[in-house]
Amino acid sequence: RRRVHGEFALPITVNKFVTSVELPNEKFESFYEEYTISSNRPYYKLDSFVKSPAPPQVPVTEVLKKMGGLLTNCMNLKANPYPNMKDLKMINAAGQFVFKKDGAVVNLPVMVQIETFAENPQFLRLSLRGAGKGEVIRGLYQLILFFIS
Repeated sequence: RRRVHGEFALPITVNKFVTSVELPNEKFESFYEEYTISSNRPYYKLDSFVKSPAPPQVPVTEVLKKMGGLLTNCMNLKANPYPNMKDLKMINAAGQFVFKKDGAVVNLPVMVQIETFAENPQFLRLSLRGAGKGEVIRGLYQLILFFIS
C-alpha cells in the first residue's frame, strides 16, 4: 500500500451551510446534556476517540487551541474555551446547519465538543450533537477527521 500526499481544495465550503452561534459554556452544557440523555428521535449524537494530530511533546492546550481554530475558521462554528484559555480543558463549539426545505429556511443546531486528557495526550474525545438530520453531524465529523489526519 503506497501513500500519496497532495494538496487540493474542496469544491464547497462548510461556511456556506453553517452559521456560527454564540452560546456561552453554561448554555452549551445544558443543551449538550439534553441532546446526550434525551431519547428524542430528531436528536443525534456521535462520540469518538481520535488520535491527536500533534506529536506527544506538544502540550494538550496547544492542540485544543488549534482544534478551536479549525472549528471556527474552517467549520464556521463559534468555539469557546472551557473553562478558560489559561486553564484549557476542552473546546465547545456551536452553530446551525442552514438549508431550505419546501421554500422555508430550516436551522438545525450543531454542537461539537473536543476534549484532551493530560493522562493520555495521544487521543482526543470528539463529540458531536445535532438535531433533524444525522447526516449533518456525520459530515462534520468526517471533515474534522479529514483535516486532522
